[in-house]
Amino acid sequence: MDHLLMLVLLSWSSDLLLQPIITVSSSMYGVSEAQQQRAPVLRRSTFTISCSIQPQYPGGSFQLTFTSSSSAHNYTQPAVNHSAHFLFPAAEPAHQGSYSCVYHLHVFNHSFSSESRLLSITVLDPRPLIIRAIVLPLALLLLNVGLYVYCKGPPQI
Repeated sequence: MDHLLMLVLLSWSSDLLLQPIITVSSSMYGVSEAQQQRAPVLRRSTFTISCSIQPQYPGGSFQLTFTSSSSAHNYTQPAVNHSAHFLFPAAEPAHQGSYSCVYHLHVFNHSFSSESRLLSITVLDPRPLIIRAIVLPLALLLLNVGLYVYCKGPPQI
C-alpha cells in the first residue's frame, strides 16, 4: 500500500486501527482470551502473554503494559506476522496485576495506536491444590476402609 495513501486513511480516524487481542497461555491452563478478563497462573510456572491484531497495515509494534498496586512496567516488541509474544519464565506474585497490549503504528512522522482490553493475571500458589488433590482422596480412602472394617464386624470363628 502506498505510504501516503495509508497516512491519509489513518489520519481520518484513529478508529481505523482495530483493537488488539490479548491472550495468556500457561502449561496448566492453556490459552485464555481477554474476554474472560481474569486468568489464573500457577506460581513458578512459565506463561506467555500474546498480543495480536487483524492484518490491516504492515509493520508496527506491540507494547505490553503492566500495572499493579505497587509497580508499573512496559515491554515492547516489533509486530511479527501481526503479533508479539512476551515470555515470563517463572510466575511470581510480582507478576500479578493488569496487562494490556497497545499496538503502535508509525507512518512517516505520525503515530497511531490502539489498546486491547485489560487482562488480569492472578498468581496461585500450587501447594493448596496439591494438598487437596492428595490429602482429600487419601482421607476418603481411609474412611472407606475404616467403615468397611467396622461394618464387617469381628471375624467369625
